[in-house]
Amino acid sequence: MPDSDQNVSERPISPFKPMPEHLYDALVATIRATLGSEWGVAKRPQNLHVRQIRDRLKSLTGAYMAGNPEIDQHGLHIEVWVDFAELDPSRADTVAVEVLDGLGAQEVLLLCRSYEEEGIRYRFASGTMDAGVIGSMRLVGPNARDIARLGRIGSGQSTGFSA
Repeated sequence: MPDSDQNVSERPISPFKPMPEHLYDALVATIRATLGSEWGVAKRPQNLHVRQIRDRLKSLTGAYMAGNPEIDQHGLHIEVWVDFAELDPSRADTVAVEVLDGLGAQEVLLLCRSYEEEGIRYRFASGTMDAGVIGSMRLVGPNARDIARLGRIGSGQSTGFSA
């Protein structure tokens, strides 16, 4: 616990607690039931969201758009190459939040982290009470892959190897 003289922004940030996929799906369904079934279906062109994220990435050192974003019926999907030698789950979570901050005003931000073979995937729902965007962002690169493999071991997910 920080002492009373410590600035709130200086408090250590811990990584998000893992959220089961079914809970994320239930929360998105609740948001849509409350705010309308079209919430999360982009009212703005998806390329505007992509441009906002690219602009945000320009201000972040060590994070870059990898490849071209994909858009399908499940939303916007992007890959972000992270080039931090000291990447850990807390820093990965912070990068995800900072990248999604590029989408603008956020009254709603829902993230669900999962560890995959090639990186860390964050399913997200972000926006205001009036409109939002749903999709996924995957952090990739050697350090993200290493964190994901360690996370999969600790979570009981299949790792593809046994001792």
